[in-house]
Amino acid sequence: MEHKKLTENKEVFLNVISELMIHDIYLRENIKTRPVFAKNESIYKDIFNSFFKNEEKVRSILVNYEAYNTKQIARMCHAEYYDYDIKLLCNKGSIVRKDTIYVYDYENRDAISYNALFFDVTDSVFESSEKERVSDILRLLDKHYGTTYKCYLNHDNAWQLLIATILSAQCTDERVNIVTKDLFIKYPSLEEFAKADVKELEKDIYSTGFYKNKAKNIIACCNDLVNMYNGEVPSDIDKLTKLAGVGRKTANVIRGNIYNIPSIVVDTHVKRISNKLGFTKEDDPVKIEKELMEILPEDHWILFNIQIITHGRKICTAIKPKCKECFLNCLCKSAKI
Repeated sequence: MEHKKLTENKEVFLNVISELMIHDIYLRENIKTRPVFAKNESIYKDIFNSFFKNEEKVRSILVNYEAYNTKQIARMCHAEYYDYDIKLLCNKGSIVRKDTIYVYDYENRDAISYNALFFDVTDSVFESSEKERVSDILRLLDKHYGTTYKCYLNHDNAWQLLIATILSAQCTDERVNIVTKDLFIKYPSLEEFAKADVKELEKDIYSTGFYKNKAKNIIACCNDLVNMYNGEVPSDIDKLTKLAGVGRKTANVIRGNIYNIPSIVVDTHVKRISNKLGFTKEDDPVKIEKELMEILPEDHWILFNIQIITHGRKICTAIKPKCKECFLNCLCKSAKI
């Protein structure tokens, strides 16, 4: 069995094991022969409790415990973490591999040898703790930033948001909003943008940066919307990404904010903070998007981007993140406190 995830997330892994051992009478009585970290108190007490609570509700590993409560189950079992390969004599010489967790069940024993039954729960314990960590992060983001959908680019309709998002590449939302305030008055329709003079449009959007490419793409994009889609902005991601200047990020902004289609927008804040939180190690926005879609529940796809933008501006700034003030610091894998 391969435990790549465990070795890559050693700190979280050891917190899980440490907490299991703290509540383990058998191990505490034999502490001299056990790993040093078994002595340490942990702030992750819920990890141990949730393991046995889940096992009490849905029997997946331990057996015949229907009549017992959580505390009784805990007294009848204990967990051990092995950081080296070892041969267990009590199970016909089975080899226990490095970085594994075993739960020993003293209530149900082998009928012949009377040895405690034991189970490899490495994946289930780790996956459960990681899911809880993600859930706790989302809960705290909801608590601090709310669950109201908010778009930071000012717009009155779909095509205005599309143009504003094209302009936002390598530019702050604040600057884009300043520019579009006059831009949407000067060009009040898609048709006006479609027939705009490229040199004049370049001057109009100069302060957003990369103005030559942006002006060219906006005119081409608006022409396609007028000629191919009768002035309507499509919701289909493949159609959107075929428009000039529209990548997956811009397409997902439209899908999420205009059509309420669950989408994850990977902007500079989402990319940076998702890496800090340990949700991804990727640098490519498309790969990050796919990984986040696997990690985050669908009802948080749109919200996550909105909340992380706020978090990135207020607390987890690019240059000097305020880790000590951050309400996620006990859950963040990059927190410096």
